[in-house]
Amino acid sequence: MHAILLCAALLAAADEAAAPAAERLLIGFESAEIDAISKTFKLTTKEAQPPEGRKLISVDLAAYPGQPAWRIEEGEATQGNRALRIGFNDFGRTPLIDRRHDPIAREFYGVQNFYHADFRTTGVFRRLFPIDWSDWDVFRVDVRCADLKQELLIAFEDELVAPPVVRKVTLDPDRWHTVEVDLRKAAKERNLDLTKMATLSLSIVGAPDHKPGQRVADTLIDNLRLARRDAPAKLPVAKDESPHELPEPYRAESKPRPLPKLDLEPNRAPLELAKPFRIPIPAGHSVTPVGWAAAFDNDRLLVGFSPVGKNGAALQSLDGGKTWAGLDGTKEPTVVPIPENTHQCGNGDVVNRRGDVIVFTNIGCRGPANASQRLYAQRLLFTGKEGWKLDETAALVDCDLRHCNSNQSIVAGPNGWLWSAYGMVGRLGTICINASYSDDRGESWRSWNPGRTALVPGTLHSEEEGIGFGYTFEEPCIVPFEDGVAVLWVERGPNYLYRELKWSRFDGVDWTKPELIPHPERTIYNPTRPPVKAVSRRGGKELFAVSSMFPGVLRYADGKWSSEALEVAPRARLAVAGDEAETVLAIGPVTEKQLNDEAPVVFTAWQRKADGTWSARELAREEKPLSFKHENQYAARPGYVVQPYAPASFVPLAWTCEGDDEVRFLRVPVE
Repeated sequence: MHAILLCAALLAAADEAAAPAAERLLIGFESAEIDAISKTFKLTTKEAQPPEGRKLISVDLAAYPGQPAWRIEEGEATQGNRALRIGFNDFGRTPLIDRRHDPIAREFYGVQNFYHADFRTTGVFRRLFPIDWSDWDVFRVDVRCADLKQELLIAFEDELVAPPVVRKVTLDPDRWHTVEVDLRKAAKERNLDLTKMATLSLSIVGAPDHKPGQRVADTLIDNLRLARRDAPAKLPVAKDESPHELPEPYRAESKPRPLPKLDLEPNRAPLELAKPFRIPIPAGHSVTPVGWAAAFDNDRLLVGFSPVGKNGAALQSLDGGKTWAGLDGTKEPTVVPIPENTHQCGNGDVVNRRGDVIVFTNIGCRGPANASQRLYAQRLLFTGKEGWKLDETAALVDCDLRHCNSNQSIVAGPNGWLWSAYGMVGRLGTICINASYSDDRGESWRSWNPGRTALVPGTLHSEEEGIGFGYTFEEPCIVPFEDGVAVLWVERGPNYLYRELKWSRFDGVDWTKPELIPHPERTIYNPTRPPVKAVSRRGGKELFAVSSMFPGVLRYADGKWSSEALEVAPRARLAVAGDEAETVLAIGPVTEKQLNDEAPVVFTAWQRKADGTWSARELAREEKPLSFKHENQYAARPGYVVQPYAPASFVPLAWTCEGDDEVRFLRVPVE
């Protein structure tokens, strides 16, 4: 009899062991968990000012910038005796700049916006939690709001889903709730890949009864866990059961809007080389870090310049360079609003032969590890007889950046869309390249992969190289290529290293695997930025590239790369002039210095002939060095700019010399 009972007990124990668990704890903030996490990565733990007589522990993830310290309170919890305190996130604060689609984006990214008040996991998620959640039906977290009815926002991301999967619930005060999120529904309606989870964020983002200036007590969260759908919950359950619908800015579009017709006849008569126009500009300004040279024809010219720090500026000429004025006709340059224009702002791209200019920039650093309505575009569009007009409302481009970025590249593609490529830190805390498109002249931007991030496959760096939020970004250049576009970049490595030159092509559906580009021996190892520039011609069938790291011009044609014109100095810029009989020029100063030129500075144009050879001619000579702003390593860009796709008669070139309060603007004739 005893043997039978023992056997039955063993079988029951075996059945219980084989049965799947009803819940799996992710984190409950208990001391044993913190000790275990500290063995994985560095934590700093100390006692903080105790609230209301309770013990408060501060756990600082200082080795992972942007992660707010965990404020863990002892004495009230639903699991163990500890819970995490999070503050009220002022989700409704006024943005720094007016951007199209900003309110829509804030509904998805507001939870990650202000890192001082949230629980977030960018860059550390996979050191805390399992990557694969596919065995579980729901996510649960226990929440207690102290004194006001409050709104909890939860955001999930796998490696690619964009925007995040977001759920919002309203909670009554002074009681614990279990907030539940249906993972299966998110997988079905948003294609959330539960096998490749990447981030989790929680934030208190609103209080319906909150009055301006009123202090809101902290909220407690505890017992983050995965569960079976039928696992009983001990607390009242709150959940957001609304459908996972994506608003229009995140859905695919396929009908590009045509460029408006212009009621004017362009003046593109042949020109002779002349002296550069000397254009007075405010003291301390130059064509770097933000600046451009653009033209619609011989008469209608545009130049951009900036101080180091904030904003850009523009002047235009409608009479072939005789007079220059702001876009409103006054003598003062037109201010292009840019909160910060150093390491996190592009030089400014002239995107087509009309001379349209787009500048990508950020709303200020905003700190690492947190996504927000971060990357946006300022547009200066050519309108016709009156020249260029600044679009006063910025265009939101991408919210997936977890830090700043710099040296974006933007170009008009073969089907009329604008295409952009930009290096950034992604949600895993590693660098990558994203590519977005616009079908409305840059008014709105979308990922090439609707419902997913704009990540260019193969550019995401492995976490094994380390997680970091520094200023090492990929600096891609995007060009029209056959029926799509191609991206070229010098791959970056830890400690600001520059590695191989690579490229990837997009055919309208997907990207090719990144490939190495053979090139001449590198002669410069600390280049000015960006380290590669490229253009294409003949319907995107022929591609040219130059670098600030080695001499010569790389040419791609008939399926292979070759090197030409090794006399072209490193750091040259490329241009294609004309619509049909396209002419390729490389333009730049002849110098061996990569940061601060020694006088004299000699500008040279190398033009490619029909037989494939190149001819050189001197354009201008300066007795002063060019302005490089090299005191800021993140803005070390050459002090000259070139329009990459130019009118048939000439290529615009502009430069500034160190200490001069003027821009030189030269029309480089095409022979």
